[in-house]
Amino acid sequence: MSTKAFDLYRLKGQPFELGRYDVQRIGRDVEWTRLRQIVNFAQQSRSPVNAVLLGTYGSGKSFLLWQLARSLQPATKSRVLGLGPIRLVDPEQKRDFTRSLVLRLFVRGMDIENELVPILRNVAAPKAGWPSALRPFVGLLLALTRPDAAAVARKVLIGSRILRREAEAAGIAETLQIRTSDDAIAVIQALQLVLHAAGVTAIAMFIDEVEYVDALPRAQRVAVLDSLKHLWDQQVDFFSKGANAATLLILMAATPDYWHRLRQQVMMEGGRGESGVGITPFFARIRASEVVEMPAELAPDEARRLIVSRMSEARDGQKRDEIIPFTDDYVDYAYQLSQGLPRQIIEICGVVLAEAAQRKLKKIDADAARKILSDLLISYEPISEKVS
Repeated sequence: MSTKAFDLYRLKGQPFELGRYDVQRIGRDVEWTRLRQIVNFAQQSRSPVNAVLLGTYGSGKSFLLWQLARSLQPATKSRVLGLGPIRLVDPEQKRDFTRSLVLRLFVRGMDIENELVPILRNVAAPKAGWPSALRPFVGLLLALTRPDAAAVARKVLIGSRILRREAEAAGIAETLQIRTSDDAIAVIQALQLVLHAAGVTAIAMFIDEVEYVDALPRAQRVAVLDSLKHLWDQQVDFFSKGANAATLLILMAATPDYWHRLRQQVMMEGGRGESGVGITPFFARIRASEVVEMPAELAPDEARRLIVSRMSEARDGQKRDEIIPFTDDYVDYAYQLSQGLPRQIIEICGVVLAEAAQRKLKKIDADAARKILSDLLISYEPISEKVS
């Protein structure tokens, strides 16, 4: 839809785009404070930290993860490298879950050139005191700072194949490829070492939509969770040997429904005397104090602030509390229809505003919104937490 259609409302464009993370956070203050406290705790910790953010679909989990990652930029100031959220598993993934996860961190979770390389430039040449098994991977990371080697090193870190002559020319002949999950763990540990040498105290890995692991067969679900347990155990071993490294924080976002099912499976495993592998060992590595659950809905005043905030960002020269063309009864109607879920509030407002602009309605009240949604055959039902 042309942005000119919104000139009627003195808006520069559609204020209610889904999937935007560069806008003001409304509400969720308690949860935000708790997440920041967990990050601060990880900075002081000498062992890995697993944390969980729980919220129903549409409540804003992904938004909070992205906002938290953005708040940590630049890492040279916050002393925490916050990686952009990624999924726990890819749809086509069958094995080597840790390897796939780490490769996706370099592909999608970080801006290598603009975020990581400036930090690495503060690291001196590899130190003899670093574990010998990790030195090739430290060299691989530091190669990103050299113009003659950066492109080749980057290809290795994102999972591409390189020729031996390319690796030799770049000085990384020992790391032609990240082949296994153990290689991937070594890359993470090498990254923790060089980050610490550059003054960064923690690396925060944000994993979104953990509940999608339920779409896998049970054996694969167990393998994924067991891989996370193994990663955590390797971190404990890493620091127990005296590593001077940035702490690893893994913050996962999931639905409460998924989390409660996980708890039930833990109880079932416990009843059967299963404790070595499976869900129970993974679950045991997450402290109750590191589980943050947020309510599904915003409060009515927060919903209004959300609408006003989005419109204010798309409008020049207007009061901060301006809601024109919406009326107060429209805001009440949208809140009731959305059940207070932020995502549905944004979606409803976007659909109604776009259609009202096409119809050149100068005022959008509850009756007008009701007619628009009826004409478009759109209805809103409670969002299911089941994974399809």
